[in-house]
Amino acid sequence: MTGEESWRKGWADALLIGLALLSVGMLFYELDHPEVAHLTTTADFFIALVFLADYANSILRAERRARYALTHWYDLLSSIPVPFAAVRLFRAVRVIRMVRLFRLLKLVRALSFLEESRVGSVAVSFLIICLMGALGFHLLEYGRNPNLKGSLDALYWAFTTLTTVGFGDIVAVTTGGKILTIALMASGIGVYGALAGLLAAYLVRGPREPEPDLDERLERVERKLEELSLK
Repeated sequence: MTGEESWRKGWADALLIGLALLSVGMLFYELDHPEVAHLTTTADFFIALVFLADYANSILRAERRARYALTHWYDLLSSIPVPFAAVRLFRAVRVIRMVRLFRLLKLVRALSFLEESRVGSVAVSFLIICLMGALGFHLLEYGRNPNLKGSLDALYWAFTTLTTVGFGDIVAVTTGGKILTIALMASGIGVYGALAGLLAAYLVRGPREPEPDLDERLERVERKLEELSLK
C-alpha cells in the first residue's frame, strides 16, 4: 500500500468511526427524546448506506470474498438501513442499530502502536460492552425501575457495573436486568484480567523495539544483494 493509499484509508476509517459514534449518540438521544425519532432514524438511514457501501467495497477488494462475508457478518448487520416505518413496527430495531458499535473495532488499527493493538483491542472492547450494556439496561428497565430516569443513568449503571465497583444506587429490578448485570460483571472481570495480563507481560518483557516497515526491509535486502554481487 502506497503512502497516498494509506492516507486515504486512514481518513476513510476516521469517517466511519465518526459516523458510528454519531449514530450511537443519536440513538441514546432518541431514548430520552422519542419525539425526534423520525429525524434521527432518517439520518441513521443515510449513515447505514455509507456503511453498506464500505462493506460492499471491502468484499470486492477481498481475496476470499465468501470467507470475508462470513467472518465480517457483523459489518453487514450494522449496515442494514432501517426506515422510520420499521422503527414504529419493531422497537427492537434499536438493538440492530447498536451493532454498529462493532465498527469501532477499526479503532484498533488506529491504536496499533500500543502493544500490537492488544491494549487498543481491550479498550475498544470495554467501550463497546459498556455502551451495549447501557442500551440493554435501558430497554429492559426503563419505565419499570424508579431509579432509572434516562440514558445517562443507564450509562452510569453500565460503567460502574463493568468496572465492578457498583455503588448500589441503581440496581436491576427485572429478571432480564439482573441477568444483564451478571453478564456485565463477568465481562468486567475478563477485561481487567486481560489488562493485568498485558501489564505483566510488559513488565517481564519490557517495551519492544519498533519493527522496520516493508520498504526498509526491502532496502536492506537490496543492499545485501549488491554487496554479494560485488564480491
